[in-house]
Amino acid sequence: MSKKIYNDIIIKTKDKELLEFSYDDEIGVFYEKINSNRKSKRNIILKQSFKYFYVTEDFNRNVNLICQDITGNIILCILEDDTWKFKTLFCIKYNLITPINIKGFFLKKDFNFLFSADNDSKNIYFKDKFNTSLKKIHSENNNIDINYNILQGNNYISLIIHSISFEMYKLVLKSFKKDENTWSENKIIYITNHPYVDTSYCITNNIVHFLIAVNEEKTKSIIYKNINLDKNEKLQRETIIFENENISSCLIIKLKEVLWALWISDNKLYGCYSINFGEDFSKPLVYKILKEENIRKVTFIENYENKEIYINENNDCINLFLEEILNNEFLLEINYKEISYKLKEKEEINIFNKEIKKLKEIVNKQRSQIMKLEDKLYKGRNL
Repeated sequence: MSKKIYNDIIIKTKDKELLEFSYDDEIGVFYEKINSNRKSKRNIILKQSFKYFYVTEDFNRNVNLICQDITGNIILCILEDDTWKFKTLFCIKYNLITPINIKGFFLKKDFNFLFSADNDSKNIYFKDKFNTSLKKIHSENNNIDINYNILQGNNYISLIIHSISFEMYKLVLKSFKKDENTWSENKIIYITNHPYVDTSYCITNNIVHFLIAVNEEKTKSIIYKNINLDKNEKLQRETIIFENENISSCLIIKLKEVLWALWISDNKLYGCYSINFGEDFSKPLVYKILKEENIRKVTFIENYENKEIYINENNDCINLFLEEILNNEFLLEINYKEISYKLKEKEEINIFNKEIKKLKEIVNKQRSQIMKLEDKLYKGRNL
């Protein structure tokens, strides 16, 4: 696949617990509690299941996990007060049982789900309370592989689709407008004839931000693009942030109203930031030297927000180090100081502009008074 499915999902529950969900061929879907950077024993949720699963929060912020048992049925697992409750969403009535990549989202109390099947690489289907049958929302006749992810925003649900067609790798955006209950047309974000090294995305104020690690012409590049869901944009400005032969991963995240672009290259964690949500970025810097650390990217869910983070894991010890790095003393002194300076600079410019405007008003008023006096003097001389 052009985009790996990250089966490891970490969620911070409403009770401030950290739970990591994973899948293993032998034991099925399971979760582990993380306490003081240590994992607890594995708790099996559904032992006999297929590989795909998805985690989200409902309107009460209860953990909801969707997966598929070995009979093919789609099961919704709800965690309430440390107890799992199970509900069959729908039953597979076909003789051929195939793994189904199912995901979904809540609109108020109603659960809406999407799915694609391993034996159907051309289509993505959608079902909500208004439709008794499945609705096909994405279809490409020439697809040989397909995968998708969901971004949840205030007004939109964004569907990020990865597909392979005619040996071309496409990154496509499709959005669902909540108040109208409608899907947009496809918007192609990027096309390449080489597999993506990695991709990452996040949403802020109805703007979807993309960070794409591409492999083109003997070099690899980190490319940034964005698209405003409120506008009917077809073309997106493309910014090349970094180029190197050895890029293995990338990640984009919003933290404290700053947009961070991060990537791993030559065993170093690089990063840069934007204080205007993608209009421009700072100069890339090395934020961390990665020696023999086991760094991987996982989905992190907190208070309905899905984002990707880097974690460091050795044996049963797990460290969610990313925010620590982005908030450490080095970056506070260098990066955030620069951000604060730029913001302060803008404030000072605004103050100066206001003072200049006042001075111009005073000068214009004085000029008017002088002209009146000169006019009186001229008239007096003519008497």
